[in-house]
Amino acid sequence: MGNFGTATLGGAAPAGNTNAGIVVGTDDTPVALGQYNLGARIPHGDGDNMLNYSNTTVEALNKGTDEWYFRVVRSFSNNGGVAITVKEMGLFVALGMRSSPYWYSCMLARDVIPGGIEVPPGKVLTLRYVIRHALA
Repeated sequence: MGNFGTATLGGAAPAGNTNAGIVVGTDDTPVALGQYNLGARIPHGDGDNMLNYSNTTVEALNKGTDEWYFRVVRSFSNNGGVAITVKEMGLFVALGMRSSPYWYSCMLARDVIPGGIEVPPGKVLTLRYVIRHALA
């Protein structure tokens, strides 16, 4: 995989990056434990059957003694001329190894959206994951 710029271990990703952060697709295959990728990733771009991926932000919501909550947010703009239906979403993080200059993409979560969400031309879809990290 390529370098993810300023992203580190986490879900943050710059605009246009489809290897980290929240990523969307058109496949509605049920979620299974062994999955490591989306079924049909929607490419970044401004044409038909593409979505323009904004930057992904990661916000710390709450830090307690034994748990932290994080919100991961990304928006997708349909700048093409036809509607596109988002049926799956995944959360990818960038992983780097100390002995390597390369970054690798790892899917932490994949969700199928029942019925999908249609994004008409000129509209924006914003998706969020809220993650709980607990010591117990």
